Amino acid sequence: MRFVKHLVALLFTVALVAVFLLYFRDDLGAAMHEIRGAFLPLMLLSVAMQVIHLLVRALRWRLLLAPVKSKVSFYNLFSTTAIGYTATILFPFRIGEVVRPLLLASRERMSRSAALATVGVERILDFLTVLLFLSTYLLFFVDDLQAGVTSTETWTRMLAGARIAAGASLLALPLLFLFARFGESWLLRLERRLAPASDGKMAYFLEGARKFAHGMRALTSLSILIRAVGLSLLTWLAIAAATWAGVQSLGGGFAFPFQATLLLVPFLAVGVVTPSPGGAGGYHIICSLALEQLFGASGSAAAATAIVLWFLAWTPIVMLGLFFQWRAGLSLRDIKSMARSSSRKDPPSEPSDVLREGDPT
Repeated sequence: MRFVKHLVALLFTVALVAVFLLYFRDDLGAAMHEIRGAFLPLMLLSVAMQVIHLLVRALRWRLLLAPVKSKVSFYNLFSTTAIGYTATILFPFRIGEVVRPLLLASRERMSRSAALATVGVERILDFLTVLLFLSTYLLFFVDDLQAGVTSTETWTRMLAGARIAAGASLLALPLLFLFARFGESWLLRLERRLAPASDGKMAYFLEGARKFAHGMRALTSLSILIRAVGLSLLTWLAIAAATWAGVQSLGGGFAFPFQATLLLVPFLAVGVVTPSPGGAGGYHIICSLALEQLFGASGSAAAATAIVLWFLAWTPIVMLGLFFQWRAGLSLRDIKSMARSSSRKDPPSEPSDVLREGDPT
């Protein structure tokens, strides 16, 4: 079954890359020429901002973990974040989203379900922040787009989709608050009432759901929530700065002010969701089309920018992740095994020496 999943992911990745190569086959030669003339200082700035974005993510994660465990090693937070994102880049199906909390839970001796729940909270905050970026651009900077874009049917549909997403997020917030505030107690009562008369699977499910609700307790603290939202903004502003520096490093001959990242970054966020390793193919296609259709970039400039942005976004993270894996004595096979173990119950015993190795201080 795992072989079939990996085969499907591989074929999907190859198909996306093939579509990209076919669509831009006439522009790739010119794109390579533009890449060779890139401005190195701006590329280095883009890399630096990607590292900063990873640091801010680790700070936000520590804040969300505060109700679960008050003191968590920042080294463990940052290193597991880098390892998790590296797994997402190198393997299909975004397994790093599971590896990261499992590794941290093993090192910090905390509930795996609670750690997984904080990652779910992170994704909610990320979604809302990206939606804020898109809404801000549509409200204040839409005149920056090239003439004719806002009168197209595609643009009308995008506006309608943004409104639906905004409404859904507003509806989701009170539901999430209620679940974070009362879910643990509700599930505990349900577990005590149903578990004796049910099989072990029901008890295991209810226990896992209760621990998941426990990990979401950060949403019930106004102070933590405000700070988490602030760190989410800083996280995505760092990504926006990295994106802007990467685009400007090529000097592609089209206007791309900093506020343009508020529109491009949401497109890129959709591109990386594709189940291929690192969003390969999907990221490139969406980035290229957005630059060409919305900002008036030429085909070669759009293709070159997509390639460079993808490279600058993932290379520093992979280098950091592989370094921290090496320090922890973890192999890529260990990472895959950890992802497969996500369905197991929280172990009562101490974690293994490899998983426990963390902060060297």
